[in-house]
Amino acid sequence: MAEATPGGSKPKRGRSPSYPGIDLREALDRARTLFEKEGRNAAPVSAIYGHWGYGANTGPGMIALAALKKFGLLVDEGSGVGRKARLSDDALRILLDEREDTFGRLERQRAIQEAALKPAIHAELWGRYGSGLPSDATLRFELQTERAFTKRGVEEFIPQFKSTLAFAELTGHAKLSGSQEDKEEDESQGPMAPPTTLADTPLLPKPKTEARQPRVVQLPISASEWAALQAPFPLTEEKWEQMLAVLRAMKPGLIEPENGKESHQEEPSG
Repeated sequence: MAEATPGGSKPKRGRSPSYPGIDLREALDRARTLFEKEGRNAAPVSAIYGHWGYGANTGPGMIALAALKKFGLLVDEGSGVGRKARLSDDALRILLDEREDTFGRLERQRAIQEAALKPAIHAELWGRYGSGLPSDATLRFELQTERAFTKRGVEEFIPQFKSTLAFAELTGHAKLSGSQEDKEEDESQGPMAPPTTLADTPLLPKPKTEARQPRVVQLPISASEWAALQAPFPLTEEKWEQMLAVLRAMKPGLIEPENGKESHQEEPSG
């Protein structure tokens, strides 16, 4: 029960830490609508609410605007009645990238993943659990006892967080397209195209075929940096060791020297 504040005022309601009120997929839909209406230009916040079908200063509109800011998709300009907002460079990088080649898709997906982890609470939970999230019950307990979430906040946050990770393909499971058209298109194209993320890579080896398509696996280097590894996975043990040997040989040209000196230290064998 909340305690009364001095002076006999009403008790202060509990408040959860800041988190996006909508998931990343919906936030990007809002960003796309804003781009169609305003392009790269800054627009009055009241006009932005109107583009999204909300009245001025209504709860849903304010929640959506705040979520886009948390995902790094929107930039504020000014304050008060003169407050404006515009799409960020990160948002434009996602919305305008229509490249269909493998590395174009990889760069766009990497930008989406970076946006998914921009909110502080998202980054904290990702740093702790990665794609291996615990059960909802465990998350509820942790958020309420360790991070001062309210019960309502927990019930709103967990679905949004898990939906955002799935949309950004950070869950470790198969890609979620969410539309029947995507599924029918995949089936009509015959053999699967090379996956574009680690989440698309099968957990179990596929049966050997005469001609395997190269697969691109995205490897996390840090919370915001990724490396792409392309090969006809799954590899034999011999080819895997050969690849590692080549990487070790290339190490001097791929790493940044410490203190301005070239590094000649070799990786331990095996």
